[in-house]
Amino acid sequence: MKSRAAGGCGCLLAIIVFFVTTLAVYFYVIWPAIANWGATGVEASAGLPGDHAVASPDLRTTRAVTVRAGPDRIWPWLMELGVDRGGMYSYDWLENLAGLNVHSTWRTTPEWQSLRVGDFIRFTPPDYFLPNDPGVWVTGLNFERAMLGCLGNGAGPPEKCVRTWQFILQPNKDGLTRLMVRTNAQTGSTLGAALGKLFELPVFIMERRMLLGIKQRAEAVPAR
Repeated sequence: MKSRAAGGCGCLLAIIVFFVTTLAVYFYVIWPAIANWGATGVEASAGLPGDHAVASPDLRTTRAVTVRAGPDRIWPWLMELGVDRGGMYSYDWLENLAGLNVHSTWRTTPEWQSLRVGDFIRFTPPDYFLPNDPGVWVTGLNFERAMLGCLGNGAGPPEKCVRTWQFILQPNKDGLTRLMVRTNAQTGSTLGAALGKLFELPVFIMERRMLLGIKQRAEAVPAR
């Protein structure tokens, strides 16, 4: 009996050690790498358009890529974001496993270029099974410089923004453009911030691919 009890305690201790070690590796190694993937230290710490929307964020990410094209080649792709529009430029096959029926386009469409402040960018199709369609409400547009949004659902814009989605375009003199996407989130507690960082792993996977997808399109296909 004592032998079995000792064996059970040993297994439990091993599980606890594994769990704690995994969390430590994630928060101290993986999280710093994915929170500011592609961004320089200056970009990650800089104030960007849209930061004011969340007064006291306890979670922030800044991700970036260099696009070998001007803002005029990138902007049209941002205008078409949405599963019911040009797509999300990420892993369509992975999103479609969840039944989203996303087909990211490689050519811009004139009727999808009319995005305005107050419009809703959908993350799921209108007939999806979720009761409140998740997505982003467009809160600001600075032509070929910034597209700002606040996460919410299809029921209407949130009274208070607790999570932003900010796309920033910074052109360089050499004709290249830095495309950045920043998120400011207010979780309200230390535990909430920790859980938010854990949830960011799948977000990072899709968001990284989205940035690369926009880069590929802007560099390969002239906007029309």
